[in-house]
Amino acid sequence: MLEIGLGCDMNYEPGASVALWKKLFPKADLWEAEYNATCVELSTKQGKLDGFNVLVGDQGNNETLDEWIKKSEGGFDVIIDDGGHQNCQIMASFIKLWPTVKPGGLYFIEDLSVGKWKGYKEYSTASCSKKFVFSHKLQEWVDDLVYQGLYGSNKWDVHFMFCQAEACVLGKKPPESQANKFVKTELLAEEGFFVDTAGSLKPVTDKITTHSYHTMYGQYLLPYYQSKPNMKMLEIGLGCDMNYEPGASVALWKKLFPKADLWEAEYNATCVELSTKQGKLDGFNVLVGDQGNNETLDEWIKKSEGGFDVIIDDGGHQNCQIMASFIKLWPTVKPGGLYFIEDLSVGKWKGYKEYSTASCSKKFVFSHKLQEWVDDLVYQGLYGSNKWDVHFMFCQAEACVLGKKPLEIKP
Repeated sequence: MLEIGLGCDMNYEPGASVALWKKLFPKADLWEAEYNATCVELSTKQGKLDGFNVLVGDQGNNETLDEWIKKSEGGFDVIIDDGGHQNCQIMASFIKLWPTVKPGGLYFIEDLSVGKWKGYKEYSTASCSKKFVFSHKLQEWVDDLVYQGLYGSNKWDVHFMFCQAEACVLGKKPPESQANKFVKTELLAEEGFFVDTAGSLKPVTDKITTHSYHTMYGQYLLPYYQSKPNMKMLEIGLGCDMNYEPGASVALWKKLFPKADLWEAEYNATCVELSTKQGKLDGFNVLVGDQGNNETLDEWIKKSEGGFDVIIDDGGHQNCQIMASFIKLWPTVKPGGLYFIEDLSVGKWKGYKEYSTASCSKKFVFSHKLQEWVDDLVYQGLYGSNKWDVHFMFCQAEACVLGKKPLEIKP
């Protein structure tokens, strides 16, 4: 693991984080990089850097970064950028160091909230001007994840991006593996459990075949259920227009969450009626109607009484439908709850830009809202952003999940 930034400019003595990493990760191969050579020398004499390999220099300088890579031999599992926080420094480090991260590794970037402060826009390089703001790159990466190389986006080896207040972490795509019939990459334990459970049912949901939603469901939904097995969950979209029979996901939810209070919403009333007769919706409370219609959404909230722990939008996928549902249903999510949105990759398809409402035009693209929310998280109400009850946003290929802020614990 490499951390950039010893904390030599903090209002307390440097070395707080290195002490933490030594305590947390006693068996790890730890590296620390710092610009201030005098501070490094003093910290070394004080024993603060015992157990660390040390790199010195400017993280925005390509020659310095090349020296760091040569000395360390790269191959990092984790990189943490808590360095100079200048936009061009962050970018220069990422360009050079991301390739040294192992498949499945993590790259953390802290203190992004200073990116639009005047004092943090004074550093430039030959390839990076003072006008550059790193959070704009984060917004580009949302599109890269959602559209996977289409519509001017780029397809590269990023697996996910998680953003919270003032900071983000990127995960690199995991190594390939032949261990699983459906997914050809290494899986975390709960991702594998999700895939195995889905794969045991017929038909097999496209959540693990056409798509890779086992990532977000394995990392967020399964742990949520384990901590709260009586959770109340709403899925929008029974799958009535799939090329296999509807109900693949409801069968999966029943299998995974036997103690949960399950709700299913679907536009196609005829399909709901048939699926009910076939027993596919046994154990589910059912809502019917257009998820883009405010009156329908109000009826759903009234009938269900809200208070959802989890909402999954796998419905009509029209941009304005997704937005209308989010505006109405996000307030019904409990503190600490989760709101998943699937199949965002169709947001710029012509056929998915034909739906509008009184407050949402056909020109609206939901992924632009996701980009706004990156700024909301990073800047927390400053620089034209909004401060609201979103706790984090995790985006992967074609989908995202938002977490609501947990309840405050009062002393």
